[in-house]
Formats: sequence, structure tokens, C-alpha cells
Amino acid sequence: RTVLELRLKLPPEIAVYLPEGAAEIQRMVANYMRAQAGMLALTGRAWLGALLFAYVGLIIGGLAAVAHARGPRRPLSEELHQRITMFGQAFGQIVAAQFWIAAFNTLLTAIFLLVLMPLWGPHLPYTPALITLTFVAGLVPIVGNLVCNAVITLVALSVSPVTAAACLAFLILIHKAEYVINAKVVGSRTQMSVWEL
Repeated sequence: RTVLELRLKLPPEIAVYLPEGAAEIQRMVANYMRAQAGMLALTGRAWLGALLFAYVGLIIGGLAAVAHARGPRRPLSEELHQRITMFGQAFGQIVAAQFWIAAFNTLLTAIFLLVLMPLWGPHLPYTPALITLTFVAGLVPIVGNLVCNAVITLVALSVSPVTAAACLAFLILIHKAEYVINAKVVGSRTQMSVWEL
């Protein structure tokens, strides 16, 4: 629906490149999937391999976390144990910091979408879903922000190009500020300087 609304609002010379209806969108997606079937199969295989490696890594990490030494450890074993312990502590601190950063980012986005945008004039559709997406995507560093920016800007583009530009400028501003805040928070929790992160 957003794409079809956008087609009506864009100049005709640009709108001609967008699909005319839902059936055409489905046909375009089906043709693209058919053309990319081989690549999708390879990508699926790569993802499956990565999931397998991650699963094996989780098992090894879990075994290392619960393994208890029966007596004094040898030097290599002691160093490995210390590294795994430090990595686990740092990872836990980074996950906790990312949660608070995602919550802060969601709060700013909610204020923008629910207060500032209606004061300015336009109201974005799907605002509750966009706020929820901001939090969920914000739990994934960097990539989550990019996905969130793209979705909110596309929805704002269905309202008007000026609204989309305003949303994109605001989102870039708060997400770039979030990188600095992220580095400060995570750095203070892990005793690392900002440049190291």
C-alpha cells in the first residue's frame, strides 16, 4: 500500500518506474526470486553452515563455562579459562549496554514520531509498529539502525518527500549520537577506550 501511495505522490516521470498494483508487485518479486534461485540456494547453504558453526561454538562455550577443574590447571588451560571468563563477562556487559541504548533510541524515536511529527503536521502510518521495530532492531548494533532508518524513511516517503527527508535527518542525527553514547557506555563497562571499540 505504501508503494502504491508513493506512486500517486511522485512526479509521473519517476512514478512510471514503480509497479501499478499488488499483482504486479507479486509478479516482480516472483520473477526476481526465480532469477536469483541459485544465489538464494548458495546463501541458504552459507547461512546454514554459519548457524552450525555458531551452534557448535555455543556448545563448546557452554562446556567451557561449566567445566570445573579437579585440581590445579596447567598454564595453557588456566590462560584459556581466564580468556573465556573475561570474554563472557565483556559480552554480558555489552549486551546489557546495547539493551539500554536500544531503549534510549526507542524513546527518542517515539518522542519524534508521536510528539514532534504531529506538531509539525504530518502523521506517519504504522507508528506503533515503527516504534517496536526501532527497539527490536536497536538490539542489533549498526545493522539494526540501518534497517530501522530505511523502513521509517520509506514509510515517511509515502506521506511526502519532505517528511521523508526530515525523518532521515532526525534518524541519522540520533543514531550517530547513539554510536558515541554506545562507545562511552560500553567502554566504561568493559574498561576500554572509545577508539578501541
